[in-house]
Amino acid sequence: MYQDIVNRAKTEPQGLQARTKLARILAQQNQLDEANRLLDEVLKENPKDEDALVLRGNIALVRNEPLKAIGTTGRPSRGSPTRATCSCFSAAPTSPTRSRSSPRRTCARRSTSSRANVQARVALAQFLAQTGKVDAAIEQLDAALKTAPGNVGVLEIKARCSSPA
Repeated sequence: MYQDIVNRAKTEPQGLQARTKLARILAQQNQLDEANRLLDEVLKENPKDEDALVLRGNIALVRNEPLKAIGTTGRPSRGSPTRATCSCFSAAPTSPTRSRSSPRRTCARRSTSSRANVQARVALAQFLAQTGKVDAAIEQLDAALKTAPGNVGVLEIKARCSSPA
């Protein structure tokens, strides 16, 4: 369906949104190169597309490239929902010796100070899950769902966190 929208809408806003959503699906299927290719197309047309920037940052984190994750997010405007998520990227540990409690505090502070910030809560949940704190991750996802009930992306992440490895 998204590919059909991309084909019809080209570089119009709907086409760019469909590319980002398709890239998210591809990233979830671990097709990271193809997801990045679509994000390149989106960011070529709109370098400040926050959803594309955050997804690119998440892909960089999955690839264990935290500095690239920080660089791809750019500088979102004050009050932007992405600003808190970017702070979580910059708090991510870049080496095994770096303390993991500091990023957690930074992300938690950002997610609670930004009302209705689903993206920051999801970023924090992903960080917590990666560090083995699955129960805390699920708490953040539940809080995000209170803000955005029925958000399919959050529900999918919660299902992955809840299912046994």
